Amino acid sequence: MNMFMKQMINNDDFAAEAQALKKLVKTCKSVYATSVLLQSTNEDLLLAAHHQHERVTRFKDHYINARILNLEIIEKRNQKTEDCQNRV
Repeated sequence: MNMFMKQMINNDDFAAEAQALKKLVKTCKSVYATSVLLQSTNEDLLLAAHHQHERVTRFKDHYINARILNLEIIEKRNQKTEDCQNRV
C-alpha cells in the first residue's frame, strides 16, 4: 500500500472513502486475474477444437481416398478377369 493510502486511512475524514477505494482496487485485481485466466482457457479450448477439426477432416480425406483406391482396384480386377475370360 502506498503512502497516500496510509495517510487516507489514518485520517478519520477519509476512512470510509479509503476503505471503499481499497475494496475497489482489490476487486479490479480479481477481475483482471479472472479475465487473464479465462482468456488463456479460451485459447486452449479453441486450439483443442481446431486440432479436433483437423483430425476429423484428415479421417474424411483418407476415407474418401481409400474408397477411390478400392474402386480402382475393383476396376483393375474386373479388367483382369475379363482378359482371362477372353483368352479362354
